[in-house]
Amino acid sequence: MADSIPFERRGKALGTVMAAFSVSTVAGVPLSLFLANHIEYLGWRAPFIFIALVSTLILYLAYRNIPKIAGHLDHVHEGTRFKQIYDIAIAHHHLRAFIFMALIMITGFSVIPYIALYFTSNVGVDNSYISLIYLCGGVATLMTSRYIGQISDKYGKVKVFRVLAIVSLVPLLVTTNLQPVPLWMVLINSTTFFILISGRMIPVMAMVSQVVEARIRGTFMSLIGSVQMLALGVASVAAGAIVTIGADGKMEHYNIVGYGAVVCSLLTVWLVGYIHADQKTS
Repeated sequence: MADSIPFERRGKALGTVMAAFSVSTVAGVPLSLFLANHIEYLGWRAPFIFIALVSTLILYLAYRNIPKIAGHLDHVHEGTRFKQIYDIAIAHHHLRAFIFMALIMITGFSVIPYIALYFTSNVGVDNSYISLIYLCGGVATLMTSRYIGQISDKYGKVKVFRVLAIVSLVPLLVTTNLQPVPLWMVLINSTTFFILISGRMIPVMAMVSQVVEARIRGTFMSLIGSVQMLALGVASVAAGAIVTIGADGKMEHYNIVGYGAVVCSLLTVWLVGYIHADQKTS
């Protein structure tokens, strides 16, 4: 996408892609349960077979419709492939992008995996309403992603990211410190949280994709993806080591996880200026 869409319109394009993620969030779990329950001879295997079939169709459509990007292949690489990856990984401006992306993931995924448990055990939300919380968050993110992409292009990726990152601290702190309240208040806060946390990724990916030249962008973005997955796992494990379940069955120390996420988010607000400075024109 970074090679096909000009940087000035990349926010809108990424907003559309992020909206597709929201559709999968809203429809994925209910559809999987429906398939598993109604195709008895396949059972739990039905959703996985369905994913394989859909992925095959998408692969075919992508092959037929996505333009080939091969201009960078004329560049002559020096050394082995592992040496090329190593050189890309240790470049100082790339390291800043990796740290920036890791902090972005830690901010969200130290909190998100434990939301359902905290809401049911501490806030008093009935288990049957948890799917409603995620449904509202997914639909709202679907509706706002494209708009966030448009304003990122109009007002600048750095400015929009900083606004989203700072404003998102409010629902983040509320989420990790929430006491028993009516369901409608939980829904307003959780939906706002999902909109802002997901919305940050739109200007982020537009900026990060521009840190490197086109000839090494594929390798760099693959490394970015690896950093995302690693940081996601580290965030979940670290948060799991902090939170505990008390004798009364309630989750404890979730607020500490929230304060740590706030620190990481504030670091990204500072670090994004360096990411912007490192951007290269294709």
